[in-house]
Amino acid sequence: MSRMSELQILLVESLETGLSDDSIIELMVMEGVPREACPEILRVFKQSEDENDGQPDEAQEWHDFDPDC
Repeated sequence: MSRMSELQILLVESLETGLSDDSIIELMVMEGVPREACPEILRVFKQSEDENDGQPDEAQEWHDFDPDC
């Protein structure tokens, strides 16, 4: 498994269990991620998870729109 995949699993599982950001950052540091990079990595990851909520984006909604319904 790649290092990036391991980090993604760590972040997903940590967020699902409700760990605080500080605790997640500590886990990231223990995995060898530079402490300075951790807050930004966590922020970007959380943002991408929020955007990928399983709902279609606006372009997909318009693509699927059927005016005859």
